[in-house]
Amino acid sequence: MITVSSIRSYFDARIKEVDPTLNAWDKDLFGNNDLNKAQADKYYNLVIGPVSATNDGNGFNNSFPITLDIYFSYKRDLIDNFDALYNKALSLQVYCIHPSRYTNIFSFVTCESITPIEEETNDNTVKMRLEFTVRKDCQFT
Repeated sequence: MITVSSIRSYFDARIKEVDPTLNAWDKDLFGNNDLNKAQADKYYNLVIGPVSATNDGNGFNNSFPITLDIYFSYKRDLIDNFDALYNKALSLQVYCIHPSRYTNIFSFVTCESITPIEEETNDNTVKMRLEFTVRKDCQFT
């Protein structure tokens, strides 16, 4: 059986593999608050969306949409910082969807999109949003 804690732990571990300096932003469960400039380079926000369950013969499938936001605040070279953040997002995609990392936990993990988002603040913060789907197939015995 899949748990929300196992999803969170899985993504936390993958993020730490890509960037050990990032920490989970635990003050916002739904991704509604923007991080300020001082927080942006240190944190990521992981949002676990509503489960979709479907019956499948002798079992069922649970699918969870996952939204992962990573940030940076630029000081001088916007293009280099943007490229570095995008490259980090691409690395996270590979680390999160690689079957050798999730086979014993989930049935599959896919990355639906990576979207750069300009924050509507004056603190020069840019966000990269990765959207995943995590599925666990469960069989009745």
